[in-house]
Amino acid sequence: MRITSSQITEWATKNAKIAQTDLPRLVRRLCFDSKATKQLIFPAGDSTFVPGWDGILKSKQGNTWVPAGDSYWEIGCEKKTAPKVNKDYNKRLAQTDKQIRANSTFVFVTPHRWTKKLDWQKEKKAKKEWADVRVYDADDLEQWLEQSPSVSL
Repeated sequence: MRITSSQITEWATKNAKIAQTDLPRLVRRLCFDSKATKQLIFPAGDSTFVPGWDGILKSKQGNTWVPAGDSYWEIGCEKKTAPKVNKDYNKRLAQTDKQIRANSTFVFVTPHRWTKKLDWQKEKKAKKEWADVRVYDADDLEQWLEQSPSVSL
């Protein structure tokens, strides 16, 4: 079954509350690799309302989508992505020790298309506040699902 970025965006728009609780579950399933995953914490369902990171992942090797090493994830379903990602980024920048940030990747996921994601990512990478910064939007999720047929089902 092919899932398109338009379908992902429509799902998140029409089912905002469900998207907030289920998108972390989808990302968790996409991230898991039985050979590489050392730790995977992505609260979903009722647990999405507990304070803290939306995801913490430790991967031995990583892949196209999953950073090698430690990564800290924020997931935002708001239609206006820029205010949400900036709020989350600044909050986590202030809360996360510099030593941890120097060896970790900050990842933001949105189920909406965000045409400015590469500009935002480039700007944040240039500041060198994290070892790496990544942003995934609906187009990325579509591609990731194509490469993960068992999750796509």
